[in-house]
Amino acid sequence: MVRVVFELADAPKTLPPVVTFTLDGSGASMAPGEHLAADVVVSLTYSDAQHLARSEIDGATLLRNGRLKARGDIN
Repeated sequence: MVRVVFELADAPKTLPPVVTFTLDGSGASMAPGEHLAADVVVSLTYSDAQHLARSEIDGATLLRNGRLKARGDIN
């Protein structure tokens, strides 16, 4: 099982600022809020998350420019 928490700075008030993505033997799921047993926590702005999801920028560039931060086991 792998859990990744995404902290989205400046997320619209209609969306949760933190979501947890879980991948296990039964599939993948997302839920609002932080899970205390997360393997990694990824922090970025909502705008950068949108660009990343649309493949308009890559994670390595965001990480290199300090716009994406990760803590925990990123492997």
